[in-house]
Amino acid sequence: MILSGLIMAVAVAIFAFSHSWYLSLALMPFLGLSPTMHGTMTTTLIQTYAKPEYRGRMQGFIAMAMGLATFGTFFAGILSDYIGVQWSIAIMAIFLGLVSIIYLAFARRLRKLG
Repeated sequence: MILSGLIMAVAVAIFAFSHSWYLSLALMPFLGLSPTMHGTMTTTLIQTYAKPEYRGRMQGFIAMAMGLATFGTFFAGILSDYIGVQWSIAIMAIFLGLVSIIYLAFARRLRKLG
Protein backbone atom coordinates (compact mmCIF):
# COMPACT_ATOMS: atom_id res chain seq x y z
CA MET A 1 0.00 0.00 0.00
CA ILE A 2 2.77 2.43 0.89
CA LEU A 3 4.82 1.47 -2.16
CA SER A 4 1.88 2.29 -4.41
CA GLY A 5 2.14 5.90 -3.19
CA LEU A 6 5.83 5.96 -3.99
CA ILE A 7 5.22 4.49 -7.45
CA MET A 8 2.54 7.09 -8.08
CA ALA A 9 4.81 9.93 -6.90
CA VAL A 10 7.65 8.96 -9.22
CA ALA A 11 5.33 8.40 -12.20
CA VAL A 12 3.51 11.73 -11.71
CA ALA A 13 6.76 13.68 -11.22
CA ILE A 14 8.18 12.29 -14.46
CA PHE A 15 4.87 12.80 -16.25
CA ALA A 16 4.68 16.44 -15.13
CA PHE A 17 7.82 17.35 -17.06
CA SER A 18 7.60 14.86 -19.89
CA HIS A 19 7.57 16.32 -23.39
CA SER A 20 7.71 12.89 -25.01
CA TRP A 21 4.45 11.30 -26.07
CA TYR A 22 6.00 7.81 -25.83
CA LEU A 23 7.33 8.36 -22.31
CA SER A 24 3.96 9.74 -21.19
CA LEU A 25 2.23 6.76 -22.76
CA ALA A 26 4.61 4.36 -21.00
CA LEU A 27 3.80 6.01 -17.66
CA MET A 28 0.04 5.58 -18.06
CA PRO A 29 -0.14 2.03 -16.60
CA PHE A 30 1.67 3.23 -13.48
CA LEU A 31 -0.55 6.30 -13.20
CA GLY A 32 -3.65 4.13 -13.34
CA LEU A 33 -2.46 1.08 -11.46
CA SER A 34 -0.96 2.73 -8.38
CA PRO A 35 -4.12 4.52 -7.14
CA THR A 36 -6.12 1.38 -7.88
CA MET A 37 -3.64 -0.71 -5.85
CA HIS A 38 -3.77 1.78 -2.99
CA GLY A 39 -7.56 1.95 -2.90
CA THR A 40 -8.00 -1.80 -3.10
CA MET A 41 -5.45 -2.50 -0.37
CA THR A 42 -6.78 0.24 1.90
CA THR A 43 -10.36 -0.97 1.61
CA THR A 44 -9.33 -4.60 2.10
CA LEU A 45 -7.28 -3.84 5.21
CA ILE A 46 -9.98 -1.67 6.75
CA GLN A 47 -12.68 -4.25 6.11
CA THR A 48 -10.44 -7.07 7.36
CA TYR A 49 -9.51 -5.43 10.65
CA ALA A 50 -12.86 -3.76 11.42
CA LYS A 51 -15.33 -5.59 13.61
CA PRO A 52 -18.30 -6.88 11.60
CA GLU A 53 -20.72 -4.46 13.24
CA TYR A 54 -18.54 -1.48 12.18
CA ARG A 55 -17.84 -2.44 8.55
CA GLY A 56 -20.64 -0.27 7.16
CA ARG A 57 -19.40 2.74 9.09
CA MET A 58 -15.88 2.13 7.91
CA GLN A 59 -17.10 2.04 4.31
CA GLY A 60 -18.64 5.45 4.99
CA PHE A 61 -15.25 6.76 6.12
CA ILE A 62 -13.66 5.40 2.95
CA ALA A 63 -16.26 7.20 0.83
CA MET A 64 -15.74 10.40 2.82
CA ALA A 65 -11.97 10.17 2.30
CA MET A 66 -12.49 9.92 -1.46
CA GLY A 67 -14.60 13.05 -1.35
CA LEU A 68 -12.03 14.91 0.75
CA ALA A 69 -9.31 14.01 -1.73
CA THR A 70 -10.73 16.67 -4.04
CA PHE A 71 -9.24 19.30 -1.72
CA GLY A 72 -5.87 18.30 -3.14
CA THR A 73 -7.18 19.15 -6.60
CA PHE A 74 -8.40 22.49 -5.30
CA PHE A 75 -4.98 23.35 -3.86
CA ALA A 76 -3.24 22.17 -7.02
CA GLY A 77 -5.43 24.56 -9.01
CA ILE A 78 -4.55 27.46 -6.75
CA LEU A 79 -0.86 26.57 -6.80
CA SER A 80 -0.82 26.20 -10.58
CA ASP A 81 -2.17 29.71 -10.95
CA TYR A 82 1.00 31.01 -9.28
CA ILE A 83 3.76 28.66 -10.41
CA GLY A 84 2.35 26.82 -13.41
CA VAL A 85 0.74 23.45 -13.95
CA GLN A 86 3.93 21.42 -14.36
CA TRP A 87 5.52 22.64 -11.15
CA SER A 88 2.27 22.39 -9.24
CA ILE A 89 1.80 18.74 -10.17
CA ALA A 90 5.50 18.00 -9.58
CA ILE A 91 5.43 19.58 -6.10
CA MET A 92 2.38 17.53 -5.14
CA ALA A 93 4.10 14.39 -6.46
CA ILE A 94 7.23 15.19 -4.44
CA PHE A 95 5.06 15.70 -1.35
CA LEU A 96 3.39 12.31 -1.94
CA GLY A 97 6.83 10.72 -2.35
CA LEU A 98 8.11 12.26 0.88
CA VAL A 99 5.04 11.14 2.82
CA SER A 100 5.41 7.63 1.38
CA ILE A 101 9.08 7.49 2.36
CA ILE A 102 8.26 8.69 5.88
CA TYR A 103 5.62 5.96 6.20
CA LEU A 104 8.07 3.37 4.87
CA ALA A 105 10.66 4.47 7.42
CA PHE A 106 8.54 5.00 10.52
CA ALA A 107 5.19 3.21 10.21
CA ARG A 108 6.39 -0.26 11.15
CA ARG A 109 2.96 -1.32 12.39
CA LEU A 110 1.35 -0.31 9.08
CA ARG A 111 4.02 -2.18 7.12
CA LYS A 112 3.26 -5.37 9.07
CA LEU A 113 -0.46 -5.38 8.27
CA GLY A 114 -1.73 -7.92 5.84
